[in-house]
Amino acid sequence: MQRPPIQAPGDSCAKPYLKSSVPFSLKPRETTEYVYNIVATGHGIAATGSTHRVNLYDASRLERKRTVGYHNDTITSIKSIDENTLVTGSKDQSILVWDLRTNLNQASQQFKATKPVLSFDASPGLNLLAAGTIWDVMESSLQFWDFRTSKALHAFVSSHSNDITSLQFSPQSPGQLLSSSTDGLLCLFDARQSDEDEALITSANINASISRANYTGANYDRIFAMTDMETLSIWTHELDPIVDFGDMRILDQPGFELDYMISGSYDANTDRFLVSMGSNGGNVYVLAVDADSINPCWIMEGGHTEIVRDIILDVASGTAITCGEDGLLSAWSSSPHNPVDDPAMSSRNHQTPEKKSRQQPSGHGTAAGNTHARFTPY
Repeated sequence: MQRPPIQAPGDSCAKPYLKSSVPFSLKPRETTEYVYNIVATGHGIAATGSTHRVNLYDASRLERKRTVGYHNDTITSIKSIDENTLVTGSKDQSILVWDLRTNLNQASQQFKATKPVLSFDASPGLNLLAAGTIWDVMESSLQFWDFRTSKALHAFVSSHSNDITSLQFSPQSPGQLLSSSTDGLLCLFDARQSDEDEALITSANINASISRANYTGANYDRIFAMTDMETLSIWTHELDPIVDFGDMRILDQPGFELDYMISGSYDANTDRFLVSMGSNGGNVYVLAVDADSINPCWIMEGGHTEIVRDIILDVASGTAITCGEDGLLSAWSSSPHNPVDDPAMSSRNHQTPEKKSRQQPSGHGTAAGNTHARFTPY
């Protein structure tokens, strides 16, 4: 199916105000840290940086509240399991569980994988934790633990033949686990089965390296998949194809700098699937996507100067938070109260070394203008 053209921004397309923008680094005048991921918790916003640290912020003002203990390597995934529980996965082969009601001097639980962790998800109702690893020594692994006792259960090693980039338990089907990989495969497992052949329900080949996949729709009966080639496709919950939008960067509407996809999310209030895209210069565009049309609904400009890595979007309240490779977290609101009127007064106007001389964090992409940096984020 041919991808529909993007529509011109209408009167309903919001252009939120930039309320505040703060540096992740504790010493922003000396160094800039990439900000990889952000997630909302019952205690504020949690953000991961390139120095293997998690900062917690007040959600309304982005004031730094606390710092969560360090991993020994890059934090590749972060999720809020409930309002008091934060979980982090890292290339140091560990998954740590943090009780946000404590002083965070140490993790409340620790799970040790056999390889560096790229993705994970937990199903507290089933007391299961699953983690996907990098491809190493001719094998990637999907590993399972008892979430109550931290006991290792079983591992699947044959279904994927490259890095496992995302894992999601189905909100509607107990035990059903969705996985994606740079081998181009989407897989559905019954995670309650310990035998891999019996656990694998079905799989689909996208023929492109998959960067992320998740459930969407009012009943979570759809699956979206995004690739490192910036293509987007929608599937049924049984992995039957619905629509392939192709390369989302190639859109017909002038004035949009769509260089990469950031994330996808479902807005229950409007029953729309929203795709957040970004420019190499730091602008963010949120598009409402369906089989018949692609409509811009949010445009955020001026909050970042480099690639935007993640976004928390709340359409109902008209607010958003973004983070990126310029080391900043930016808060947006459709309300004009407390916007950043004078850039000279904004905390985002911190001094950083000149781009030409700044060394990128080890193991990361090069300049923001190099789109290949999107494909090797860690």
